[in-house]
Amino acid sequence: MPESTHSSKPIYYQPPRMEPMLGEDLRQTLGLDHCPVVRSASDVADLFRGLAALEREVLILGSVDCQLRLLRWDLLAVGASDHVFCRVGEIFIPPLRAGAHGVFLVHNHPSGQLRLSRADRDLTELVAQAGSSLGCPLHDHVVVGPKGYRTLMTRDLVALARGQDPAKRVAERNRHYRHAERKQKAPPARRRTVQD
Repeated sequence: MPESTHSSKPIYYQPPRMEPMLGEDLRQTLGLDHCPVVRSASDVADLFRGLAALEREVLILGSVDCQLRLLRWDLLAVGASDHVFCRVGEIFIPPLRAGAHGVFLVHNHPSGQLRLSRADRDLTELVAQAGSSLGCPLHDHVVVGPKGYRTLMTRDLVALARGQDPAKRVAERNRHYRHAERKQKAPPARRRTVQD
């Protein structure tokens, strides 16, 4: 009997390997000289504008060096359609391992609204304080959507890289808002008249 040319092992279909993209070390992928420079919130929004098309909120962390080159980015959390949650302690693990000089956060609002929530502001304040303590400051927090972007820190990253402390800036801004609210609530000053 002639030998069969077919192997006796069953053939299984192996789909192409599909790994979720959880982050990327751009120093290894592009080389340090070719890492994108992130000087403002618009640069962050341009790099991560693809988040606007997602149906769930996604929080991304970008780690930059002292020349504001994006060294790496990491997916921190995937949330629901209207919120995302992340522990502040987990945010600084990748940048500290990478030797980053600072970080920025970017997330999307699937609803398309660029209105900032109280949770967005609270996360920004907590991360700014933690980053200041760790020597890895938060440079910006950007929200992207189909209609554009919005920044929670409103200053160019270049000014921050020159030594301004973001945590102090956030605290000063909050102090300013509380002072302005107190002025509005204060009763009008009484006029004193001098009697003869």
